[in-house]
Order: sequence, then C-alpha cells, then structure tokens
Amino acid sequence: IESGAFYLDRKPQVKHLAGPFFTEGTYTKNSPAEVDELMQKLDDWASGRRPQDLAEQATLQDASSAARQSPLKAMETAIDLQSFMGKWYVIKNIPTVFDKDTANNIEEYSYDESTKTIHVVFSYTDKAFTKTSQLRQKAKVVNDLNTQWTLSPKVGLYLPLKIPYILVDCAEDYSTTIVGVPDRSYIWIMSRSPCPPADVVEELTKKAQASGYDISKLVSVPQSWDRDPPQLVEHVEEDAS
Repeated sequence: IESGAFYLDRKPQVKHLAGPFFTEGTYTKNSPAEVDELMQKLDDWASGRRPQDLAEQATLQDASSAARQSPLKAMETAIDLQSFMGKWYVIKNIPTVFDKDTANNIEEYSYDESTKTIHVVFSYTDKAFTKTSQLRQKAKVVNDLNTQWTLSPKVGLYLPLKIPYILVDCAEDYSTTIVGVPDRSYIWIMSRSPCPPADVVEELTKKAQASGYDISKLVSVPQSWDRDPPQLVEHVEEDAS
C-alpha cells in the first residue's frame, strides 16, 4: 500500500475502541447546532466563500482565552461621569431572569451630586408590547476612573448589597458602551441609539469576545419604537444583575 494512494477495496477500520464493551470507535459527540455550523463552514469553503478574517478570528479567540484566566477587568481610560449619564438602549445582552425574552430594554442613569449616587432605572417591555416593567437600583463609584461601580437593588428599600458593575468599554463620544460583571455571567452592550449600524454592533461584539465573553451566549434585544410605549403597569423591585 502506497502512501496517498486510493484503493477501492479498502474498508474503514475502527482505529480506537470506546463505548460500552468497546463497541464503538473513538469520536466526538457534537450537538446538532455544532454539526450545522460545521457543515455550513464546509459548504462555504467548498463554494469559494472562504472567510477573509481567519487571522482576526484566531487573534480574538486567543485574546478571549487569555482574558478568561482572570475576572473581568474595567477599562483603563477614565470616563466623565456626567457625560455617561442619560439613556442607553440595550442592543445585546446575556439576559437575566428578569429581562429574558423581553424587548425595548433601556438603562437610564442620573447622578445625584449631593450624595455621590447614581440612580439606575432599567425598563423593558414584554415582546407583545403589552406592558412595561422597571427595576430600580442605585450605584456608587468605587475607583478613580469612574469605571467600577457597586449596585444596590431596591426591594421595598435599597438593600445593603454591593454588586459589582464594570464598564468594559465606552466610545470617546459616549455613543456606545459595554458593561459586565466579574464572572462574565451577564453583559450589556448598549448604544445611545436603539438601532446602531451593523458594523458598530459587530465591533462591540468583538470587544466583548476579546474581554473573555462567550459571544455564542449573546442575545439581540428587539428595539421597536414605532409605536407608543405600553403603560407602566409593573415595578419589579428586585435586582436584575
């Protein structure tokens, strides 16, 4: 048998044994979604639609793996707190139990100079746009760069908790931001506009990946403002983080 030659009479042989009573060959059991993704990539390559950003993808994957070796880090550039205040539309997130399967997610911040407190109102609607709910929290800045906060949720009264809230990225013009938590269980990719350009969202997603997030968990949040918002009928006074 010559190396590289093809023989019609050759049959595949089990090279390694596995499974109950060694009845199976060694193989990797992929999920249906993983198989679909693999087949799509094979089809792209076979059809000449080969990705041009393989090097970038590899770099992002390496950066993400390295970042996951430690808790999420806040951005190292200071932000102007007053410029950061105001309304932010959530474009993508890893949803909490409260905002899962919701739409029109908004984070709104206001700063009380007298108490050095940031008041946070998170509002969202159900996907049928029949009701609006709110979560109220307050935050304190805990570093000199204004990029690390601690949150206290309101459940009747504000609880004496200090939930970490980390600003990972903020555009120089305060048009977009990324906020996360140390263990990367949640993330909020936000914009001043409810419908930012696709390339802007793509770049923010890459930044989230480089910060160690598993971007396969990201969910796009529907933002639809072509109708009057439903009446506020529910206050959810629990923490969304």
